[in-house]
Amino acid sequence: MKAVDRRLSTTVLPHFVLSVLKRIQAWLTDRENLLFLAMIVVYLIPLWAFRYFPSQDGPSHLANATIIREYHEPDRTAFRAYYVFNQRFTPNWAGHLVLAGLMSLMSPLVAEKVFLSGYVILLPVAIRYAVLAVRRDSGFLAVLGFPFVYNYPLHMGFYTFSYSLAMFFFVSGYWLKHRERFGLREMVTLAILSILLYLCHIVSAVAAFLELVLMAVWLVLPEFGRRVRQRRLEIANGCRSKSWPRCRSARL
Repeated sequence: MKAVDRRLSTTVLPHFVLSVLKRIQAWLTDRENLLFLAMIVVYLIPLWAFRYFPSQDGPSHLANATIIREYHEPDRTAFRAYYVFNQRFTPNWAGHLVLAGLMSLMSPLVAEKVFLSGYVILLPVAIRYAVLAVRRDSGFLAVLGFPFVYNYPLHMGFYTFSYSLAMFFFVSGYWLKHRERFGLREMVTLAILSILLYLCHIVSAVAAFLELVLMAVWLVLPEFGRRVRQRRLEIANGCRSKSWPRCRSARL
């Protein structure tokens, strides 16, 4: 690998490309990362080993994506006669737009597999990201999330809701990772992640915001308790040098 690094350093590759390649090389040398990558590959096999993915509402998502993609075509007057194009900024838009874009490049069945592959990859990655945000040496716990990848909502065909599960962990993990130094850049990034989560599903968005509020309160409570104890100690020390009637009103 050192010889490869020397050859790369003598080429015209930009510095950031070399930096990315070195990071990938370092990442792949970790056995924990290799196991995580192998698990993702294993979980992708069921998607591509069969022609159809068994789901209840999956075909309706493909039909909606087809209508969106062909809505304004001249020979699709029936679409415009029976459907009204929703131009509001509402949840569930993300999945339909992505599927419509993929179907412009490939067949509907392949587009569905690519779309679901993104979910199978993103959910474990998001869980691992959130776990590492809590503690840097606990990434191995992310493998416990793999049994929940092929869950009930996914087989029901709730594709955008399934994606919202991944976005939920990305939003939570990002806040946990940057909670102690939350500047303008972090606020903008969290806002973008929150919008993406909202476009996936409103239930997951509300759950994420409630979780952030509860975590913020949980993290503030110890500091609040410490200040209360410090205040009580200051009052007690002050009362030792005064007569009881004068400091009685100051006791908590």
